[in-house]
Parts: sequence; C-alpha cells; structure tokens
Amino acid sequence: MHTKLLKILFLIFLPTVFYSQTASFYSDTVNGCIPFAVTFTNNSANGVSYSWDFGDGTQSSLENPSNTYTQAGLYSVELIVSFANSPNDTLIINNYIEVFDAPTADFQFLHSGTFCENDNLFTFTNNSINATAYTWDFGDGNTDTTTNPSHTYSSNGTHIITLIAQNNYCSSNTTMPALNIDETPSITASVSDYFSCDSSHIFNFTAASSPSSGMSWNWDFGDGSSSSVFNPTHQYNSSGVFNSFIIGTNNNGCKDTIYLNNIETFEVPLATINSDLTS
Repeated sequence: MHTKLLKILFLIFLPTVFYSQTASFYSDTVNGCIPFAVTFTNNSANGVSYSWDFGDGTQSSLENPSNTYTQAGLYSVELIVSFANSPNDTLIINNYIEVFDAPTADFQFLHSGTFCENDNLFTFTNNSINATAYTWDFGDGNTDTTTNPSHTYSSNGTHIITLIAQNNYCSSNTTMPALNIDETPSITASVSDYFSCDSSHIFNFTAASSPSSGMSWNWDFGDGSSSSVFNPTHQYNSSGVFNSFIIGTNNNGCKDTIYLNNIETFEVPLATINSDLTS
C-alpha cells in the first residue's frame, strides 16, 4: 500500500520537477553613447512567451528583441519567461546597460600675423562637449592632443583642420573650411663692394628671388636713403659704417628680408706740403 502511494506521488510531481526552467539572456553590448542600439539574445529554453522591460519605458514580447536607448543613464533589464509546463521565471539584471552622452566636436580659432609661411599663428579654442580626449589634425602632417593648441604653418598650400573629440566609448569629428597659406619668397642680395676709401664711390646692389615673378623691393642703404628699384646703385657721400638690407614682397604680401654685411666708406686725407724756402 505504501509503495503504491509513493508511486502515485512521484508521478504527480514528476512533470513539475522535470520541466522546471529559468529565464536567461545576454546582449551584444552593454555600454555606449546615445543613440545606443542593443540586441538582446534570449537563452531561455522551452519558453512559450516573453515579456521584456528595457528600463527606459520600452517593452517587447519578441523572443530576441532590440532596443535603442536615447538618453544617458544606467538601465536595468527584466525578462519574464512563460513556460508550458513550469511556472514563469523572471530575470532582472540591475544596471545592465550604461549609456553615455555622445561627444560633439566643435572649435574656433584666432589668427595673428599673416597667412604666409612661418609668419602665422593660429590659436584654437575647443568648444567640444561630453569629451575627455582630443586629436587635432592641422592638415599639414602635424597633429596635437592638447585641448587648446596653437599652430604655425611652415608650408604653403591648402590645409583642412580636423578635430576628433572622444570619450571612453565613442567619438565625434568636425572640420573647418580649408586655410590657404601663401608661399614666402626666398631672396638673395649682394653688393659690389663692402669697403671704399672714396665716399663718392658708386655701390651696385643686386637682388634675386625664388619665385621671381610678382615681387616688389625695398632697399634700405643704412644712411636714411632707400630705393624700390630691383638692382639699384647708391653713393654714400660720407664716411661711416652702414647697415643695409632689402625686403622682398610678393603679390600675396609675403616677405623675406636679407641683411648685408656692413659697408664702410672712408675719406682719404689730402696730403699737403708746406715749404719754407729761404734763399
């Protein structure tokens, strides 16, 4: 009698014990920036229906749903699984999804000097938000990772500036319209003589430039006189030491300056002979 009773009880409770199931899931990612898309994979075996709560006010009854989070924060995810021959089971993972504000790259700059090679200075102000690290590309092969850098262009041409702003999980970039840096001319200059004992001596000054077209010239002879002639001549008409130089300017206003060696002129003293002849 007791054996039969035990068999009956075993048969009654066997389905419940054999078919007991649990809710289980995972996702393809757990942290990122808005808008943050997450795909959930249901690992619950033998479920017949599902109820998801993604913690942001969004629900789903799909077996393997996706959800896009549009606000930063921590989100707990809940899955309720219904089984055919077993009680429902609920799995809640607290703070399972972490969403961050996406960075926004933005900057402006101030310019001083000219737009010529090596005679320019650009100071950048970083207006990016929600970022912790920055990479600047100045478009001339140079980069910088400081927040508010400065940069001088030593090469002519068109340069596009790019700023990448990022946090631990995502990044944003922005570019500024191209900067045009003009070529600075390279000039040479010489003078026919650097020394003369004749203050009225004529000195011949010559100059050359690369590139040579579109140049204007400004000679300073060091005695208060100047000339805009390409290859001038000059007489000092006095003795002294003179520091002369030339400035060559191209059509874009870019300049180069050459200082010559000191020019020295002397007055030769006139010899006089005093004779006191007596007979």
